Amino acid sequence: MCRLTRVAEILIGSALVTMIALAPALAQDRFSNSAPSSRWGKDYLPNLPVIDQDGNTFQFYDDLIAGKNVIISFIFTTCTDICPLTTARMGLLQERLGDSVGRDVFMYSISIDPENDRPEQLKNFAEAFRVGPGWRLLTGTPEDIAIIRHKLGERSKVLNEHRHEILLGSSAGGNWSKDSVFGDIERVVRNVRSLDPNITPEPATVASNAAAAGFMEVTNQPGQALFIKACSSCHTIGKGDKIGPDLASVSSRRPHDWLKSFVSRPDKVFAAKDPVALAMAKKYRGLRMPNLGLSEADAADVLAYIDAQSYIITAQASGRAALHDHSAHQGHDHKHTAPK
Repeated sequence: MCRLTRVAEILIGSALVTMIALAPALAQDRFSNSAPSSRWGKDYLPNLPVIDQDGNTFQFYDDLIAGKNVIISFIFTTCTDICPLTTARMGLLQERLGDSVGRDVFMYSISIDPENDRPEQLKNFAEAFRVGPGWRLLTGTPEDIAIIRHKLGERSKVLNEHRHEILLGSSAGGNWSKDSVFGDIERVVRNVRSLDPNITPEPATVASNAAAAGFMEVTNQPGQALFIKACSSCHTIGKGDKIGPDLASVSSRRPHDWLKSFVSRPDKVFAAKDPVALAMAKKYRGLRMPNLGLSEADAADVLAYIDAQSYIITAQASGRAALHDHSAHQGHDHKHTAPK
């Protein structure tokens, strides 16, 4: 569902799980329902035409499902709540699965607003979220998409209330389950790879979401888990722009009150036509930060975590610079004291 209260429940619930289990104990999936369902075959799933972001037409079952391992999400490109975050988390899943995507497993994001989401809109959305090979954003006629999503269990009658879970499926093995990209991505990766023994094993195990994203572990900071779940799919701290801007030392570039307001109520900031917010949206392909239902206290915790990470990065950079200067100085002294 896309209601803000539900968004907050998803993020805060996942954050609490992560804080408890940045350790390996997060192997259990409370969203998963992994009982095999062999009925989800050619006699159940529709074989209707769909169109991807590049304008290619496929028969849904024959071309995209039959004999494949798949990951399916539901989105619409004008969503201002959970869809951008879902898509960003799918992007992180794509990154973690690596070369398996498009070879061993295929990713599909189906628009539930096909009247407005034509290939050109999906293309812009795909480029904004760095969608790679093996991941298709799909649309079609409203009638056909309604049948497809109903068969897949997405039966909401209001756009802003559609399901946020993803579907994992193996057509060959008859294995279908639902999962969530808002939990531990490493656990989702394991669940995907368990669909089929022929999926290529991952080259290395990543200890946690924080390690996967390149963050230093700063435990006991309440903003860390929220940042990992709500922000890290779109932003880095000190590693350059991603879907959105790099947040390193953001407190030195923007007033704290503005940042706290923007993190907690970006929709309100955009509605006020704030020039900084509008300029950022324009720079990043029109994408606007969704209202994630975070309180001002949550926003303050996230900003405190960003500040702590930024301080560490700055201190490390200063240390490297000092070490470099010291080495250069030693080399200079050596040059003058060496015997001729």
